[in-house]
Amino acid sequence: MTVSNDKTSTTKTASFSELQKIISPIIRQSSWFDKHGIDQIVSFIWGIIPLPIGYYLISSSSPLTICIGLALLSISSITIQSKIAHSTAHNSLFANPSTNRFVVRFAMDYWLSNSVSVALPGHIEIHHPYTNVFGLGDSNVWKAPYLGRTNYLFIAPVFLPIIIPFIMVHSLWGRWLEITWLIVTNTLGILTHYYIVHTLCGYNEMWKCIAIILLYRGALQPCYIHFNIFQHIGLPVYSQDAKIPRLLQMSTACLNLHRHPVLDYTMGHSLIACHVEHHLFPSLSDNMCLKVKPYVRKYLTDNNMRYNTDTYYSRLKHFYKNYEELMVKLPPITDLALFGL
Repeated sequence: MTVSNDKTSTTKTASFSELQKIISPIIRQSSWFDKHGIDQIVSFIWGIIPLPIGYYLISSSSPLTICIGLALLSISSITIQSKIAHSTAHNSLFANPSTNRFVVRFAMDYWLSNSVSVALPGHIEIHHPYTNVFGLGDSNVWKAPYLGRTNYLFIAPVFLPIIIPFIMVHSLWGRWLEITWLIVTNTLGILTHYYIVHTLCGYNEMWKCIAIILLYRGALQPCYIHFNIFQHIGLPVYSQDAKIPRLLQMSTACLNLHRHPVLDYTMGHSLIACHVEHHLFPSLSDNMCLKVKPYVRKYLTDNNMRYNTDTYYSRLKHFYKNYEELMVKLPPITDLALFGL
């Protein structure tokens, strides 16, 4: 892991409000195309266009063609799950909030068999304001200590499309109206996938339909798990009563992965190469996070603050090697005195 200006103290003058004064004019002067248009085009290219092509290809009798179709459907699925659902959850993909709300509901409740009622409050109201605060936004929700490293990092995530609906029902238990909505929308979504694969693609046997759906919905789920743990776990964790400045919290508790030709666009810059910027300015679109990234990095490094970066492979190797320490044991609480506070 690369840490720019890895020092144990920070300047007293650096503040989030000062950084905001640098970033705000950039946001105001940016066009609609910069704020929303580029991300809508990317989402359409990576999330929507592969769907009809992928379904058409898996109806072929050629194994190679079927594999290409499954790859396209997997790319579409992870793009809808990561980039599109995440951006609309933060109201950044479309300028109209109502459009964002509709798309995130459609993507999560219907197409992905997930639940907006569980995912959004946990992500928006807990993870973001309390990033790496112990017992709140410390990413412990992603830990499964009863699974071994190989199982957790590579095998179990493939079955997330099957597991997630049950987790959502458990999380909503007692909220019967929301559970009813979840069951209805999830069931409709699953039946839609099944209808397309069975009727339109010609897979007449039930087990083949289920296998195909599980393959394209689960194939890239390990990557989904990876970026959710790589960019926070193993970084400083703070106690709930610590009065930590927002700028220090996000600069120390977040990490940017190096840019990647596929992950950048299927999962989005805010989840991959601009995660620090996303946590500082969560309402910015992926393209805008990329645009302000040089200014954020310069401000942090000029003020002797941390700016964490690493490659995907390096983090994967680190988590595999140190799985017990990172994913099983409780994290140590960071003393703010280390930063001169």
